[in-house]
Amino acid sequence: MIIKQLHLENFRNFTGNEFKFHDQFNLIIGINSTGKTAILEALSIAAASWFLGLKEKADSRHIRKEDVTYIWNNAENSGFFNYPCKITATAFIYENQITWQRSLESSHGRTTQKHAAKIVELSKHIDEEIRNQQPVTLPIISYYGTERLWQDPRQMEPKRVSNTRFDGYSNSVDSRIDKNKFISWFRKNYLVSLAEDRPSFEQVKTAILLNIECAIDIKYDVDIEEIVVCIDNRWILLSQLSDGYRSVLFIIADIALKAITLNPHLGDKVLEEIKGVVLIDELDMHLHPRWQQTIIDSIRKTFPKIQFFVTTHSPFLIQSLHSEDELISLDNNIEYTLSNKSINDIARDVQNIETFEYSLRYKKAKEAAREFLNKIQTDNEYMDELAHLNLSPSEKLEKFKHDLANPNIELFAENPAYQAFLEMQFLKGLIDHETR
Repeated sequence: MIIKQLHLENFRNFTGNEFKFHDQFNLIIGINSTGKTAILEALSIAAASWFLGLKEKADSRHIRKEDVTYIWNNAENSGFFNYPCKITATAFIYENQITWQRSLESSHGRTTQKHAAKIVELSKHIDEEIRNQQPVTLPIISYYGTERLWQDPRQMEPKRVSNTRFDGYSNSVDSRIDKNKFISWFRKNYLVSLAEDRPSFEQVKTAILLNIECAIDIKYDVDIEEIVVCIDNRWILLSQLSDGYRSVLFIIADIALKAITLNPHLGDKVLEEIKGVVLIDELDMHLHPRWQQTIIDSIRKTFPKIQFFVTTHSPFLIQSLHSEDELISLDNNIEYTLSNKSINDIARDVQNIETFEYSLRYKKAKEAAREFLNKIQTDNEYMDELAHLNLSPSEKLEKFKHDLANPNIELFAENPAYQAFLEMQFLKGLIDHETR
């Protein structure tokens, strides 16, 4: 499955927008509330249409009322949900180009399937082939939201039919990771691997170590009954790893484990041959900038045929892209050239950050100081008037600050040396005017 195009109508803040995607990696950027996560949610609904034709129960994602665009009417001082809400996707699935649509027509309706017949028909056919023991490769579909570390996925109802391959679709579009399931699987397979070869275990272990910065080994400590990871020659409990380490570890392990479960017939080629769609919200969350520079390339190397959709605010992730076609900016429609771009270039040209060399606070203080000094040096009429007032020098200084009415003067309070310098400049300017 490779999603080529997505059209959104009245889905959250998209009233009629179309997006075209890269076959391998898509990095979605934009300021807050422009719709980065909304695109991932829409993609999860589109991709989950694959489950509609499977006999095995899977956690499909439907359009909810809160997904529908809300419009405020100033004249009536009230708002309304703008139906219908539609998601239309075009994808290549098993070399077939298919377009399908899911929609919610009203607040009392359910997400429609009538325009998703082609993808449902294809998934039914694949389902039948697998049940006839055909070595058909299933596409992975998985979604990881920002809550992946702190919330557990909802519990699925017991499956109607037992088929271990379809277990790889469990919690596919829930956006939360079943951490306990992985820990249990790792413990069992690690212990078995001590006595016999366990290729699937080695595949998951390899995937983890390829993507965890400075990781050397991972194993299960029988004495303390916990997974431990060796990072920079130091063994650390999984439960004591930082959020950044745990986030990447659980994502990579979950993708690898689902790939192996869905396609055991691929053997030791499963990670490099598995195809499908993976959605990750804020991949850079909790990662040091040094790690942000390498994480996309390591994911590509581990899963070269999976199509990734990732959101970020990180210029380091943007810088690591291979081409401009992999970048989707929701801020504007400007075409970018990313090759050989510095972080400063990306911050300015791609992320529209006007000030990046220094802090905004420093910039404000510098502008206030310039205004302060310019007033002293150029406004002779005002300084003459101030010089002849019957006030003490300190009172004249306070009046000057009040008349200038620049709140950024307060910024100098934390820099007493510079504040003293500005006051000396004022007093020098005042003396010059008094002695004329």
